[in-house]
Order: sequence, then structure tokens, then C-alpha cells
Amino acid sequence: MSAQAKVKKRQSNLELFRIFLMLGIVAHHYVVHSGLLDLVYASGGKLSTQNLFIVILGMWGKIGINCFVLITGYFMCKSKITLEKFLKLVLQVIFYDAIIYFGFVLLGKTELTLSGIKDAFFPIPGFTANFTGCFLVFYLFIPFLNILIANLDRKKHLMLLVLSIFWFSLVAVMPDFPVAVNYVFWFMIIYIIGAYIRLYLPKPNRRQLRVSIVIAVGCVAICIASVIFGLKMGREWLYWFVMDSNKFLAVIMSVALFMLFLNIKMKYHPVINKIASATFGVLLIHDNGWVMRRILWVSLLKNASFYGRKMLYIHAPLAILGTFMVCVIIDLLRAKFLEKPALKLALRWSRSRVLRRLLCCREKDQIRAS
Repeated sequence: MSAQAKVKKRQSNLELFRIFLMLGIVAHHYVVHSGLLDLVYASGGKLSTQNLFIVILGMWGKIGINCFVLITGYFMCKSKITLEKFLKLVLQVIFYDAIIYFGFVLLGKTELTLSGIKDAFFPIPGFTANFTGCFLVFYLFIPFLNILIANLDRKKHLMLLVLSIFWFSLVAVMPDFPVAVNYVFWFMIIYIIGAYIRLYLPKPNRRQLRVSIVIAVGCVAICIASVIFGLKMGREWLYWFVMDSNKFLAVIMSVALFMLFLNIKMKYHPVINKIASATFGVLLIHDNGWVMRRILWVSLLKNASFYGRKMLYIHAPLAILGTFMVCVIIDLLRAKFLEKPALKLALRWSRSRVLRRLLCCREKDQIRAS
């Protein structure tokens, strides 16, 4: 091939999907971290236009998380995890955790504590509800998941999914049957779903697109109906069917949306792909702990103050889009000016340590052999 041959670039359909997903997650945080839900129920949980607008706006968080992991499973089931990929994720998380924490300390918004310093430099606080830490740990399991997937035929792969979804998703809808699933374990199941779609479903085509549109529209309607039902029944029922990533309706909705965007044919678009590359950074910045949530949604944007006013319909989309774009710009600047030198140093340090350990082991083996 000549030097002028065109390089094959990734289509932008799933990159556009990432953007919409992150906007949905920001919208979810706009509602659940601002006190708006408290005001909805202080009003008696009436089925008013504004209450419906608020609760529907806030229902996309867990669905978005599932979709991001589906995308990971779809692409990574035929790829390899490299040290560079993992270090990029870890350095990005630590960078924002440390910068935001010490920035708030200097501004007097939080106190300097040993636990705060630990959390800033150790991005895995637990396996309960922390998406970022759980995703980093889950990422380390991908090579072993790929080995499992490679040794399953289609029938066994499907049986594994049916068994997993039945016990950890469908049964979880029952109120008297508690199902405790941490993110690391659940991400593995979603990853296997994404891999099944990649390996065994037909390649994207027009027929699948038409079917995906119908299914996606139907799922959206059912999800909205479930939220309206929850609003009428009481606060604990509001997001019952989509409140956790493993709830069956959240899973079905996630797969339907993923299949819809997967079947949309879209050429490479550099702007879409560039913005999509910063979506993980958007999450790390705008939802970086309770202090950030309080400052952003309560003190700065004052979401709750717009409840009961028509301006809420203007404030909500502007605040969501504005938050998203500011975070995108910040992360793109970080990637351009800081990511490469930091990654280079980290790779040099990690590889030198690995090399020293290997040399040490060889010396010990030689001593034992002699």
C-alpha cells in the first residue's frame, strides 16, 4: 500500500452514543443531587407536568452506566488489555481526584484529612456504589473474561447470560427478594452481553435498525410508565424498575438503546469522536464526591430554586449541557498537555520495576541452580 493510503477510522455512531449517555448521566445527577426530588415529594408527589419532567429527566443514570460497559464488552472482547490503557485510566482518575480534593481544601470547602488524602490517591474506596473504582477493578478482569468467552460456544454463552440475568436482574425486581450485586460483578455480566452481541448477532443492517427503533421506543415508553407509576405509588417506588444497574428494565433498556445506535450507519466525524473521548473525564469531574455535588448543583447552579417556576424548563437543559461542555473542555486540555508526559513517566517507572523484579528472580534462580 502507498504512504497516501487512507487509514481506517472508527465510525462515530457509538461515539455519538457515548455523548448522549453522558448527557443522560449528568441529567440524572442534576435531579438526584440537587434536592429537586425532595421538593417533588414535598408537593405530595403530584402528577404535575413539572414533576413528570423532573423524574423523567433523572431516570437515565443506571441505564447510562450499563450502556458504557456494553460498549466496552462489544469492543474489548476481541482486544487485549495493555499496561498503557490501564495506566491511562488510573492516572486520569487520580489526577481529577487529587486536583479537585486539594483545590477544595485550599478554597476552604473541605478539610485536609488523612482519609481525604488516601481517597485522592487511591481511587478504589469500595465495591458498593462507586462506579469509577469498580470499573478500574473490573478492567483487570477483562483478559480472564475474554478467555472464558473464547471457550464458550454460542449455546453455552447464551445459557450463561440467561442464568445470570434471571437471578441477578429479573428476580431483583421482586420487592421481597433482595439481590445484592456489586458493580464489579455486575459489569462482568454486562460485558458478556456486549461480547455476545459482537460475536453472534448479525452485522448492523437496515432491517435490524428498523426493529431496534421499534424496540427502543417501546422500552422508553415502558420506562417512563414505570417512573410515573413510581411517582404515584410513593418515593421508594419512584425509580424502582431502573434505580439499580441490574434491574431488569434497566438492562433491557440499555441493550435496546445500544442496538439502536449500533445499527445506525455513520461515517467518521472527528468532532464527535473528540468530544466522546472526554466523556469519562466529564464523569470524573462533575460527580467527584459529595462536596462537588453540593457546590455544583446546590450552591452554583441552585437547581432547587427553580422548582415551581417555568424557568426550570430552560435552566435544566442549559445547566446539563453547560456542565457537560465545560468538563469536556477541561478534559481535552488535560489530555493534550498533561496525559502524554505523565503516561510516559508512569510507563517508564512501572516497566523498570517489572524489569528489576524479573532480574531479581533470575538471579535467585541462578543462585539456587548453582
